[in-house]
Amino acid sequence: MATKIFCLILNYNQPRDTLHCAKSILASRLPPSTEIILIDNGPRSLKSFFAQHLPKCQYLKSPGNIGFAAGNNQGIQLALTKGATHILIINPDVTVPPHFLYPLLQTLRAHPRAGLVAPAHTEPARNATHSVAGGGQGSYGLGGHINWRYCAFPHDNVTNLPTHPKSYDLLTFACVLIKKEVFLRAGSMDERYFLYLEDVDYCVTAKRAGFNLLLDPQVVVTHRTSSSFADPRAKIKYSFRSSFIFIRKWYRFPGNLLPILHTIYFYPSTYLLWTWKIFRRKM
Repeated sequence: MATKIFCLILNYNQPRDTLHCAKSILASRLPPSTEIILIDNGPRSLKSFFAQHLPKCQYLKSPGNIGFAAGNNQGIQLALTKGATHILIINPDVTVPPHFLYPLLQTLRAHPRAGLVAPAHTEPARNATHSVAGGGQGSYGLGGHINWRYCAFPHDNVTNLPTHPKSYDLLTFACVLIKKEVFLRAGSMDERYFLYLEDVDYCVTAKRAGFNLLLDPQVVVTHRTSSSFADPRAKIKYSFRSSFIFIRKWYRFPGNLLPILHTIYFYPSTYLLWTWKIFRRKM
């Protein structure tokens, strides 16, 4: 079967970022039959705006701000009906290098059991105080691990990239390439997650369905973490809520007690820590 890739960009009140992301994809070396679907979760239609600037991209208007999982699920279903062999999920605040899809495809082909592959991430030169996953200028974000004891999801952040693909428990869906077989076997993303941890949840589902998850360090994308928040602390409430959804789904009593206590401690304390750092900078 010929390779057919659909790139999904979920827009929510970030048309300029979405435009920049899409143009970076179009400027890269793309396999034949690659298409871009712009999914718009915003309150009003931007079809004419995107038609003017991105005439080759398909526009899909969602009913409203239905969340990351539900918004992308619309694009996933459309892509599958149009014969997708691979689906790239990418945030509008991500820009890609000129050569990125071919190496990711090659990694999937070289590892038949792999169903998902993600690039390494780096942030533009800025203060990285608010990056939950860590990282920052001069470092690279890789994949993550699941600490089932506490329901924590630490990511690897390094200053020197590894030389070969690495297997992980989870990959960030800010940019990830997924084979269609994963969706056929594991289904769509869980729409109970409005924002955050839907990617962690789906990685668990995909691994339990028999797929491996790989981080390909030969591809590095630029990701402006939390660019959609005027105050990045606002993301904490979504992470807090999503953590309880994850616990309710994957844990049973009494194994859920320590994760609940950790969640109650971790997110409020993180909010206070970020608030203190912001206050110190303003002094």
